[in-house]
Amino acid sequence: MKRLANAALNFALNFVVGYAVGTVVADRSTGRRVGLGLGLVGAVGAYLLSGLEEVRNDGTSDAVDIEVQSPNQV
Repeated sequence: MKRLANAALNFALNFVVGYAVGTVVADRSTGRRVGLGLGLVGAVGAYLLSGLEEVRNDGTSDAVDIEVQSPNQV
């Protein structure tokens, strides 16, 4: 559900920004079209990127051990 909520929030935010810019540049109809387009692009991008995060954080990867020596040790 977090993934869908993130996509919905990104859609709303991008729609508002696109609507404001489109309304200032042209008219209200252009603002709606720009807002819808920008909102869809943002929502799809957020949905896909949050899916990549879930794949990376699934806990099945091997741990990496790195040895760190202090400069005083020879």
